[in-house]
Amino acid sequence: MKRSTFIILLALLVVVLLGLFYIIPVGYKPKQIQFDTVAWEKADCKVVRTRIRQQMLNDLKNKISNSTKAEVVQLLGEPDKYGQYCLGPEPFFPPIDTAWLEINYNENNQVSRVDTIRIYRN
Repeated sequence: MKRSTFIILLALLVVVLLGLFYIIPVGYKPKQIQFDTVAWEKADCKVVRTRIRQQMLNDLKNKISNSTKAEVVQLLGEPDKYGQYCLGPEPFFPPIDTAWLEINYNENNQVSRVDTIRIYRN
């Protein structure tokens, strides 16, 4: 095989593999840690490498189950204008969207459902 053919095939392979990373998201499961209010407040949602809120998610879900809306706000602070909490970059490569925590409440203002959603927002 000629050297130029080899280089062309190698370049094509690299392009195809990079293209697959954009088409097929590669999942990332963050290491889970205990919920920490101070770390939650300090977490910057716009920093790509910060997934501290996602790492606390399992413990947080247990903490807020059956909590009232007032208790959730006391623990996490006020949600954004959509009623959601930013968790940081989505847990996929490449992180295009942002992961958000959506908490639904029942008629007694108690947590009824907790979801993680992915949305692109500026």
